[in-house]
Amino acid sequence: VNGHSTITNTVFDRADSPNGVGLAIVASWGLIENCEFIETYGGVNVGASGGDDPLRINNCIFERTTSMPSNGTNPGRGVLAYGGVIITNSTFTGPDNGEYGGGIELVTGGIVAACTISNCHHFQRGGGASATGFSIFWGCDFINNKVDDEGGGLHMRSAYAQDKGFVLDCRFEGN
Repeated sequence: VNGHSTITNTVFDRADSPNGVGLAIVASWGLIENCEFIETYGGVNVGASGGDDPLRINNCIFERTTSMPSNGTNPGRGVLAYGGVIITNSTFTGPDNGEYGGGIELVTGGIVAACTISNCHHFQRGGGASATGFSIFWGCDFINNKVDDEGGGLHMRSAYAQDKGFVLDCRFEGN
């Protein structure tokens, strides 16, 4: 799928594809709601959008998403977002991947609210999540995530001085 997507009430269980993503979504805007991604090679990749309408991911489960066995740095996180994304009421459990963000990587910023990110692992930065650009994490639980370098629960990095972010009412435990 490329561009606008509406996907609801769907389970993706042990799905894989030649490009290394469990679901071949390079969605720029739309809605993914009430979906489960279980043991997939990656979950959802959010493509850059020319418009102001971000992709919304609501009430989804991302469980044990991993990188491709042949390439440990392929996207393995539940959500890898190059464009605008709003993620709400979702859980990320046990993703294990290569570069940034074990459960979520926001490349150009985004909003994550009321999510639970637990038991994720990452090799460089952001065991639970990693964000570059203006990002808001609100009411999220980061539990027992680990990383080999920086930011067990959350790693927020700034490419430019205006790239600021907010962490509001979140809980960090055992990271």
